[in-house]
Amino acid sequence: MTLRKISEHGLGHLLNPLNPNDESTDWIDAIWEIIVLEASGIPVRRPEWFTLPAVTRQTASTPMLVHRLASKRRRHLLYPDRMKPTNFLLTVHIAPFGHPQGVDPKEFRLIAPFEKDPSRWLRLPWIDIHSGDTYAIATEANADARLARVKSYAEVFSEYVTHPEPKSAGSNGPCSRSDRGVLDRQVVVGT
Repeated sequence: MTLRKISEHGLGHLLNPLNPNDESTDWIDAIWEIIVLEASGIPVRRPEWFTLPAVTRQTASTPMLVHRLASKRRRHLLYPDRMKPTNFLLTVHIAPFGHPQGVDPKEFRLIAPFEKDPSRWLRLPWIDIHSGDTYAIATEANADARLARVKSYAEVFSEYVTHPEPKSAGSNGPCSRSDRGVLDRQVVVGT
């Protein structure tokens, strides 16, 4: 199968789960191949990296972000090894109802130092930028209310497959989650 004009829209903000330092979009090509094959009724084996947390790279653009990642033991590092402005960090996306017990969901966002080995993402110390508290993360539903449950690449994929395209029209008007196939452009009438 040859796919042409693969869309990164809605996925491009995530790191390559195979190699975060690689700007390659091979993993997005793999997602589109799964979408097409499953829509054609062909069973597909999902890649192992689907279980990894969906991670985004962010720049440490404010002193507060740098400070949050400069833990006491890291402050004793030599300057070249310390977190500095413009270094990269990681952020995860909290799953619905995935906030740890006792936190304000509106004031909770986790970051971690940049790690190029995806197999270590689940074991990193994730720091809430608002409180400075450290949390462990998990991608599967669990009973431990102290963990933050974050979206995996599989969850992002599930949302992506059924995400309506607002610029397109489905069979009964604006595109909805249930529309499939070739979509028309949404008609816009200026008034």
